[in-house]
Amino acid sequence: MAIDVYVRTIEADALASLLASRRPAELPFAILERVDALSCPARSEVIDPTLWPSGIAFGRDLEIRWQQDGAGFRVLWAGAAPGAGWAMVLDLSGATASQRRTYLWGPDNVILAAAPALGALAPGAGRAQLVSVEYRRAEDHQLVWVRHVAFEREDV
Repeated sequence: MAIDVYVRTIEADALASLLASRRPAELPFAILERVDALSCPARSEVIDPTLWPSGIAFGRDLEIRWQQDGAGFRVLWAGAAPGAGWAMVLDLSGATASQRRTYLWGPDNVILAAAPALGALAPGAGRAQLVSVEYRRAEDHQLVWVRHVAFEREDV
């Protein structure tokens, strides 16, 4: 499947509808941010962008990032072409893709007062990992995009 990056500015209700129409099937995971909180909601939770001015909802084949910009939201779509009204900003067709895993919120974390609940992550013994795909230019291996695809637990 071709993965490219598109951009569009939309209102909060349009963003909420976009997220609701794709969750949880295509966007089972999310990282939501605001000045006073961080949330990783369960798959069944509805995302209200008016409460979360910045966020990423993601799954294996699609990632949607948003940032409030005045009254609207600047939205990035990384996946197959979303249709009319979106402008392509990054063509990843010639990039090489490789998967990486990053540990999240280990027991010695001093940045956060407490680990956020990862509502979409199945319970288990292994530490939480964010699974991402890195896209690099084939000619010089420069990183051009990172797309999140899942939360998983490490193998123990």
